[in-house]
Amino acid sequence: MSLPHPSGSVLSGAPNLFGRGLKPALKTAGASLIFALSAGASAAGNNAVCAVDLDAVEAQITRLDRSYGEVAPSFDCAQTTEATQKAICADPELSRMMRLDDMAWVYAIENATGTEQDHAKPQADQSHLDRLATCGPEDTGCICGTFIERTNGSLGGESPYPQ
Repeated sequence: MSLPHPSGSVLSGAPNLFGRGLKPALKTAGASLIFALSAGASAAGNNAVCAVDLDAVEAQITRLDRSYGEVAPSFDCAQTTEATQKAICADPELSRMMRLDDMAWVYAIENATGTEQDHAKPQADQSHLDRLATCGPEDTGCICGTFIERTNGSLGGESPYPQ
């Protein structure tokens, strides 16, 4: 059996979990991944600089969009009152990083658990939202670092960010 992976490659002999092209390698490490992410792995330092390749971010969003395009965002930009979330919504780069991170998070959960998530209401990661809030709206380096860390943890080698 072959199934498509979000990168566009085909994985032979992999089980077709929900027809989503889930990466088996993440499934084996998935429980550890979700534990580490929800346990509050550290974010980037306060003085980090966000310099990401937005073309690579967009390319990964496009690859994941086939199976994860309907994933709801972590928070509603139109309704949030939290200052850091408002800053993310107001910044196009941070908004795209958030979009990729949200899709990657659901991808990782599905791989780790072997259970399809409700993409309209995916499993919340309150510790991630708390880490973002801790950054504050002015510390884009911290916000970027938090997104990069979780996206790298969720996608591993498929992440567009440096590992």
